Amino acid sequence: MDHSVSGSAMISPESRVPTLRGSKFLRNVTTLVSGQAVAVAVPILAAPLLGRLYTPVDYGTMGIYLGFSSVLVVVGNWKYSQAIIVEKHDRKADAAVGTCVITSFCTTLVACVVAALIIVFCLKTKIMTDGVWWFALLPFSTASGGLCEAVGALANRHRHYRLIAVVRPLCAFCTVTTSITLGVLGFGCHGLLAALAVGQMLSLALYGAFAARHFRHARHRGSITLSRARAIFRRHRKFAIYTTPGAFIADFAMQWPVYLLTLMGATGTIGLFSRGRQLLTMPVSLVSGSVTQVFQQRAAVEFRQTGNCRRIFWKTFVGLFAVGCIPTVIVAITAPDLFAVVLGTHWREAGTVAQILSPMLLLRFMCNPLSSVFYVVEAQKKDFWLAIVTSAATVAATATPYWLGMSGFAVIGGFSLGCSLMYIIYMTQAAVIAERGAA
Repeated sequence: MDHSVSGSAMISPESRVPTLRGSKFLRNVTTLVSGQAVAVAVPILAAPLLGRLYTPVDYGTMGIYLGFSSVLVVVGNWKYSQAIIVEKHDRKADAAVGTCVITSFCTTLVACVVAALIIVFCLKTKIMTDGVWWFALLPFSTASGGLCEAVGALANRHRHYRLIAVVRPLCAFCTVTTSITLGVLGFGCHGLLAALAVGQMLSLALYGAFAARHFRHARHRGSITLSRARAIFRRHRKFAIYTTPGAFIADFAMQWPVYLLTLMGATGTIGLFSRGRQLLTMPVSLVSGSVTQVFQQRAAVEFRQTGNCRRIFWKTFVGLFAVGCIPTVIVAITAPDLFAVVLGTHWREAGTVAQILSPMLLLRFMCNPLSSVFYVVEAQKKDFWLAIVTSAATVAATATPYWLGMSGFAVIGGFSLGCSLMYIIYMTQAAVIAERGAA
């Protein structure tokens, strides 16, 4: 693949980075980060108590549920939520919400079948007995994820960043308080899964209330019709044909260690992996997710105006790298002792998992916002093929230790290596697209 750029585009990244002071982009990011910081602070502050109320096996059971629900949620609305962002006209963006409702319903029907198959398989093989009936909630998790993503995109389009920043803290507080209450009462893994469901219900209710207010407004009333939804479906079909399968494959690769560890019967190791990854990912997702929302909106505007989005791309690249380096080094050095002190001695090995994952998470922190340029310039086909190639490499790297009969930690190490390679490739291609557009 040709990575050269024209002479006019050969400008150093430093010269593309404008002064951040007074930047509207920075103010929008700050709004999201400051509001959503609570969503990270609440579970982190509760982690010492939760670590003593629940065991690695409890978190392993929830990790297995999340391993299946996450891939269904990724399919969700078939990525038509991205059309809400990129459409030029508000009424067409509103119609895209209707398209998301239809596609989310279709995915929910598939989730019903998947849930039934998992329950039957688990009952027959006894590979998982405690908590198996919670898989009946997979259809709800799928529908909630698809609809909330769509309404969140609508709020992002209209720059309702305060709403986006408020939803996550409220849901996090509700989930954590429910987890603690049920943990004290001795519900074990059932307490964690029940709390997860309560948080999803609250998120759906809050975003649903916003959508109801939005479409009651005279300017938006009647903008969703079946004919318009079909038109959006056809116009942005690349999201369904390329982006959705690519996202599914990529998330399947992310959950691949959970599936392999499940086959190994290592539910406790799944708990260590899930908890270690979760506690590291929460602050990463806080900043990275907030930056993604603002970056995508600003990149879309810049692309429409100039035919590229190099300026905002390099500005974001430098900022993310600067923010992510120091925490990564700290985790790589101190994680086992830190986990043992904070969560309890039986969680020390979760710190070892965190050490293994730390380089990968730095690259993920940078890649998640920057790779959204594929959506901005509608380069879904390239995104699709990249997802297939890089995810195949990740699956192979993760499965190799499993095939060789190595430990669960070796499987996690292979996963970290494969993902790191994937993120490097994605950022390289995202940089090329930011410079040239989809051509």
